[in-house]
Amino acid sequence: SSPLCIAAMNVVAVTVETDIPSGIISVLNASDGTRVWEDRDSVKGHPHSSVGMDEATGTLVFGANDKHLYAYNLSTGQLLWKHHAGGQIKGPIAVFESRAYFGSWGNNACAVNLISGTAEWCIEMHDKVMAGASVDSRTRTVFFGGHSFWVVAVDAATGDIKWSFATKGVIIGGMTVTKDRLVFGSNDGHLYALELATGDLVWKYIEGRTGQVSSVPLITPDGLIFFASRSYQDPDKEGANNCNGRCVNPGSFHVLEGH
Repeated sequence: SSPLCIAAMNVVAVTVETDIPSGIISVLNASDGTRVWEDRDSVKGHPHSSVGMDEATGTLVFGANDKHLYAYNLSTGQLLWKHHAGGQIKGPIAVFESRAYFGSWGNNACAVNLISGTAEWCIEMHDKVMAGASVDSRTRTVFFGGHSFWVVAVDAATGDIKWSFATKGVIIGGMTVTKDRLVFGSNDGHLYALELATGDLVWKYIEGRTGQVSSVPLITPDGLIFFASRSYQDPDKEGANNCNGRCVNPGSFHVLEGH
């Protein structure tokens, strides 16, 4: 998981895996690395999920392999609640209007109220979800992608599906929201740009690459798009290395001029 920096309190929140398996949630002083608080006892599975933060309620939230979403008071370290999600939670948690948005390996995507710890809605994703959700605060829309190859746009408050779009590969990386585009990669090797409002395809990029795009695209204010890709070597092909399965080839880094 990635650490979460909270500048207003000069702290860093991070989750850590242990060998038991279980997990640790720690909040550290950003200036000197001293521990503010820590919980080593409550999390009963590896916390792959990066931490999300709700400033309105002062709540930290993350998921773990024990199929639970956990919420803590940032100031005190008190465990507020844990919510059973029906599957392992691998991806980062998106937070908007005091709800946590995430997918799970229970083949669903959900919105959980950060005050009550109860699910406000869940939608069927037809396969497991590892990618983190992305939110467009202007239209109050949340976007999910998953192993079903589909991206869906959902009303953040009601869970109603606004549109869906099919790729030809698993979606592992998160999606980037711009003024009028949703940009993301798929394991089919393409980087996609869709119309935010309709889900219509604007363009897709591959240029003969074989790399699977599992990174989150970074887009600069002047429209440059940065992303990384990886590729796999077929062990049955002539000249392939003997690696007892698929072999990882060197990845590549790309810079595009957005349209």
